[in-house]
Amino acid sequence: TRVMAYAALTHGARGLLYWGSFYVAADSPFRESIYAMTSELAALQPFLIAPEEKTVGVKLTESRGRSQVGDRGVSWIARRAGSEFLLVLVNEDNRAHMGVEATGLTALNGREMVELYGPETAGVAQGGFVTRLMPYQVKVFSTSRKFETAQRSGREYAR
Repeated sequence: TRVMAYAALTHGARGLLYWGSFYVAADSPFRESIYAMTSELAALQPFLIAPEEKTVGVKLTESRGRSQVGDRGVSWIARRAGSEFLLVLVNEDNRAHMGVEATGLTALNGREMVELYGPETAGVAQGGFVTRLMPYQVKVFSTSRKFETAQRSGREYAR
Protein backbone atom coordinates (compact mmCIF):
# COMPACT_ATOMS: atom_id res chain seq x y z
CA THR A 1 0.00 0.00 0.00
CA ARG A 2 2.76 2.44 0.95
CA VAL A 3 4.86 1.81 -2.17
CA MET A 4 1.86 2.20 -4.45
CA ALA A 5 0.69 5.40 -2.75
CA TYR A 6 4.08 7.09 -2.85
CA ALA A 7 4.87 5.87 -6.38
CA ALA A 8 1.62 7.48 -7.54
CA LEU A 9 2.62 10.75 -5.86
CA THR A 10 6.15 10.72 -7.28
CA HIS A 11 4.67 10.25 -10.74
CA GLY A 12 2.40 13.28 -10.42
CA ALA A 13 -0.79 12.14 -8.71
CA ARG A 14 -2.53 15.01 -6.93
CA GLY A 15 -4.75 12.74 -4.85
CA LEU A 16 -5.45 9.10 -4.01
CA LEU A 17 -8.72 7.21 -3.90
CA TYR A 18 -9.11 3.86 -2.20
CA TRP A 19 -12.04 2.38 -4.11
CA GLY A 20 -13.85 -0.72 -2.90
CA SER A 21 -13.20 -0.32 0.81
CA PHE A 22 -16.88 -1.09 1.40
CA TYR A 23 -15.99 -4.72 0.66
CA VAL A 24 -13.13 -4.86 3.18
CA ALA A 25 -14.17 -6.23 6.57
CA ALA A 26 -14.22 -3.65 9.37
CA ASP A 27 -11.74 -5.69 11.46
CA SER A 28 -9.44 -6.50 8.52
CA PRO A 29 -5.69 -5.87 8.84
CA PHE A 30 -5.85 -4.44 5.30
CA ARG A 31 -8.43 -1.84 6.37
CA GLU A 32 -6.19 -0.91 9.28
CA SER A 33 -3.26 -0.49 6.86
CA ILE A 34 -5.35 1.89 4.75
CA TYR A 35 -6.13 3.92 7.88
CA ALA A 36 -2.41 4.08 8.69
CA MET A 37 -1.54 5.16 5.13
CA THR A 38 -4.21 7.85 4.92
CA SER A 39 -3.17 9.14 8.34
CA GLU A 40 0.46 9.28 7.18
CA LEU A 41 -0.50 11.25 4.08
CA ALA A 42 -2.73 13.59 6.08
CA ALA A 43 0.23 14.48 8.32
CA LEU A 44 2.18 15.44 5.18
CA GLN A 45 -0.59 17.66 3.82
CA PRO A 46 1.45 20.92 4.00
CA PHE A 47 4.02 19.34 1.67
CA LEU A 48 1.60 17.59 -0.65
CA ILE A 49 -0.11 20.85 -1.61
CA ALA A 50 3.20 22.70 -2.05
CA PRO A 51 4.93 23.03 -5.43
CA GLU A 52 7.78 20.67 -6.25
CA GLU A 53 11.34 21.77 -5.60
CA LYS A 54 12.73 21.64 -9.13
CA THR A 55 16.41 21.89 -8.12
CA VAL A 56 16.41 18.52 -6.35
CA GLY A 57 17.59 15.46 -8.22
CA VAL A 58 18.36 11.85 -7.48
CA LYS A 59 20.99 9.71 -9.13
CA LEU A 60 22.10 6.14 -8.68
CA THR A 61 25.81 5.98 -7.97
CA GLU A 62 26.19 2.21 -8.00
CA SER A 63 27.55 0.62 -11.18
CA ARG A 64 28.44 4.10 -12.42
CA GLY A 65 24.73 4.92 -12.59
CA ARG A 66 23.91 2.23 -15.15
CA SER A 67 20.63 0.48 -14.60
CA GLN A 68 19.86 -3.11 -15.39
CA VAL A 69 17.48 -4.13 -18.16
CA GLY A 70 13.90 -3.75 -16.93
CA ASP A 71 14.76 -1.39 -14.07
CA ARG A 72 12.41 1.48 -13.33
CA GLY A 73 14.85 3.10 -10.94
CA VAL A 74 14.11 5.45 -8.08
CA SER A 75 11.36 8.05 -8.30
CA TRP A 76 11.14 11.02 -5.95
CA ILE A 77 9.37 14.20 -4.96
CA ALA A 78 10.81 17.10 -3.01
CA ARG A 79 8.64 19.78 -1.42
CA ARG A 80 9.04 22.67 1.00
CA ALA A 81 6.49 23.96 3.53
CA GLY A 82 7.80 27.11 5.18
CA SER A 83 11.23 26.29 6.59
CA GLU A 84 10.54 22.52 6.59
CA PHE A 85 11.46 20.16 3.76
CA LEU A 86 10.29 16.75 2.52
CA LEU A 87 12.03 14.28 0.21
CA VAL A 88 10.31 11.02 -0.76
CA LEU A 89 12.35 8.25 -2.41
CA VAL A 90 10.68 5.20 -3.95
CA ASN A 91 12.67 2.22 -5.22
CA GLU A 92 10.48 0.87 -8.00
CA ASP A 93 12.80 -2.06 -8.71
CA ASN A 94 12.93 -5.60 -7.36
CA ARG A 95 16.55 -5.11 -6.38
CA ALA A 96 18.40 -2.97 -3.90
CA HIS A 97 19.99 0.33 -4.87
CA MET A 98 23.04 0.71 -2.65
CA GLY A 99 23.96 4.26 -3.67
CA VAL A 100 21.05 6.68 -4.03
CA GLU A 101 22.34 10.26 -4.02
CA ALA A 102 19.98 13.15 -3.38
CA THR A 103 21.32 16.38 -4.89
CA GLY A 104 20.24 20.00 -5.16
CA LEU A 105 19.68 20.41 -1.42
CA THR A 106 22.13 23.30 -1.01
CA ALA A 107 19.63 25.33 1.02
CA LEU A 108 19.71 22.53 3.61
CA ASN A 109 23.49 22.34 4.03
CA GLY A 110 24.28 21.72 7.68
CA ARG A 111 20.75 20.51 8.49
CA GLU A 112 19.76 16.96 9.29
CA MET A 113 17.06 15.02 7.48
CA VAL A 114 15.28 12.27 9.43
CA GLU A 115 13.54 9.25 7.95
CA LEU A 116 9.94 9.49 9.06
CA TYR A 117 8.88 6.23 10.73
CA GLY A 118 12.46 4.97 10.45
CA PRO A 119 15.80 5.16 12.22
CA GLU A 120 17.91 6.78 9.50
CA THR A 121 19.26 10.30 9.68
CA ALA A 122 21.19 12.09 6.95
CA GLY A 123 23.26 15.20 7.36
CA VAL A 124 23.05 17.40 4.28
CA ALA A 125 26.51 18.46 3.07
CA GLN A 126 27.61 19.89 -0.26
CA GLY A 127 23.97 20.01 -1.32
CA GLY A 128 23.06 16.39 -0.75
CA PHE A 129 23.33 13.03 0.97
CA VAL A 130 23.49 9.33 0.06
CA THR A 131 21.19 6.53 1.21
CA ARG A 132 20.34 2.93 0.29
CA LEU A 133 17.00 1.50 -0.77
CA MET A 134 15.91 -2.11 -0.56
CA PRO A 135 13.61 -3.55 -3.26
CA TYR A 136 10.28 -1.67 -3.37
CA GLN A 137 11.26 0.41 -0.35
CA VAL A 138 9.98 3.90 0.41
CA LYS A 139 11.95 6.39 2.48
CA VAL A 140 10.32 9.64 3.50
CA PHE A 141 12.88 12.17 4.74
CA SER A 142 11.93 15.40 6.47
CA THR A 143 13.66 18.11 8.43
CA SER A 144 11.30 17.37 11.36
CA ARG A 145 9.63 14.36 12.97
CA LYS A 146 6.57 16.49 13.71
CA PHE A 147 5.18 15.23 10.38
CA GLU A 148 4.81 11.67 11.70
CA THR A 149 1.32 10.56 12.64
CA ALA A 150 0.47 8.81 15.89
CA GLN A 151 -1.52 6.18 13.89
CA ARG A 152 1.06 3.38 13.80
CA SER A 153 -1.17 0.33 13.92
CA GLY A 154 -1.38 -1.27 10.46
CA ARG A 155 1.85 0.22 9.09
CA GLU A 156 3.56 -3.16 8.82
CA TYR A 157 0.79 -4.88 6.87
CA ALA A 158 2.07 -6.95 3.94
CA ARG A 159 0.31 -9.54 1.89
